[in-house]
Amino acid sequence: MYRRLGDYNLSHVFLMRQQGDLKGTPLQALEGDGVLYHFRGRYSGNLIVNVGINSAHAEQLLHKGLGDLVAFGREYIANPDLVARIRQGAPLNGQRPEGYYGDSAVGYTDFPTLRDLEAGQGSSTRIRE
Repeated sequence: MYRRLGDYNLSHVFLMRQQGDLKGTPLQALEGDGVLYHFRGRYSGNLIVNVGINSAHAEQLLHKGLGDLVAFGREYIANPDLVARIRQGAPLNGQRPEGYYGDSAVGYTDFPTLRDLEAGQGSSTRIRE
């Protein structure tokens, strides 16, 4: 079925990496980047990948041709200036997923930017990078 996706002249396919523990299952080979290798071998169009990817890993995936673009979801929620942080090698705000889809700005749109932090407004917690 994946091979047929190329027949549809799609602009892209969005592919999420597997985060679950697949050890000991028939799908074990699809853990982590395994799904990217599997899918890329069957689809040659534009591939946007995400889930569990930091900036260094993103560079590796793009260099290996396992994706054409990388999407950052939760990292963007917690870091409204994510691109600037990646460019500068700056620490990322810690994530607060309990507030991502609440009924207020708390935990969703109240994360400080680097500029806020430099001005002494807010605090940042380093996450894996």
